[in-house]
Amino acid sequence: KCARESALMRDFSIKVIPYPIDLDFWKPISKSESRKIFNLPDSSIIILFGAIGGTSDKRKGADLLLKAFDILIQEYSNKNLININLVVFGQDSSTQLNTKYKFPIHFVGKIDKDEMLRYLYSTADLFVIPSRQDNLPQTAIESHACGIPVVGFQTGGLVDIIEENVTGLLAKPFEAKSLAKSIKYLLKDKNRLQKMGIEARKRAERLWSEDIIYRKYLDIYKNI
Repeated sequence: KCARESALMRDFSIKVIPYPIDLDFWKPISKSESRKIFNLPDSSIIILFGAIGGTSDKRKGADLLLKAFDILIQEYSNKNLININLVVFGQDSSTQLNTKYKFPIHFVGKIDKDEMLRYLYSTADLFVIPSRQDNLPQTAIESHACGIPVVGFQTGGLVDIIEENVTGLLAKPFEAKSLAKSIKYLLKDKNRLQKMGIEARKRAERLWSEDIIYRKYLDIYKNI
């Protein structure tokens, strides 16, 4: 978008090709089966967050997510919203966080195998990416492929991944209150959340399948 609007490049031929994803591998799996693997509560609402280093990298915005959780717990009395668990991957543990916050936080450590990561996505009701800086986060694409709606800020590559109010929501950049509002909106209606999960998978099939991506490259080579 910036290139198309620039004085220098607005007349250039500009094409965007995203990352491809193996949709035969990244696909929805039973929630109950996935939660057993990670010993996560089957009846709770699970929100997933992940980053290299977990909550320690400020660019990934874990502090904003934790603030949003605090707002949810404090402001909303709905029992379904109180029964939420945060699952963090990329970090082994944090006694400081577990004692500071009033909601359960599960640390599952670094996930080295894609198969385990696929199961981990499937444990979640919602995947949240509160990044301050990101390009086109592969975790958001993989979540879509696994049928998990995504919430993030309206910035960076998330704008290209999340279809607003169809496969997830885009909150106002770096505002914890807006992030909490988006999370609450999705969690308070299970039917809407399930429908968004179905639409997320469809979007992955439509935009990021290997078959579609390689054809985009072929078209460019042929035109050249």
